Amino acid sequence: MPLEETDRIDISTTTEDGKVQLVITDAGITTDPVKRLNLLIEKLKTYVSYVISEEFKIDHPGRIVKDVTILVMCRIPPTEQMEKITQVQPSGKPENAIPIVFQIFKGASV
Repeated sequence: MPLEETDRIDISTTTEDGKVQLVITDAGITTDPVKRLNLLIEKLKTYVSYVISEEFKIDHPGRIVKDVTILVMCRIPPTEQMEKITQVQPSGKPENAIPIVFQIFKGASV
């Protein structure tokens, strides 16, 4: 499920240390920088909503917001504006900031 499907979680996995890593896949379908940034912001809102939901508690028992990171896997490098987004948080809860990391798909052609 690519970046363009803003209402879905692309991938949910567990890291070696038992933390939850949510992955956003940016396959390079949208290349317009403004549209791409807006899609990322909408997708991040979906991810935050998921992390604070009952569904998350069921899917990841015993995990809390601080156990989550978001990895944005990009086929093409993230824009400068995208890279400025280093964390997201549930509204009014700065102590629950979720770090965001960008990574380029290995072997992706640009």
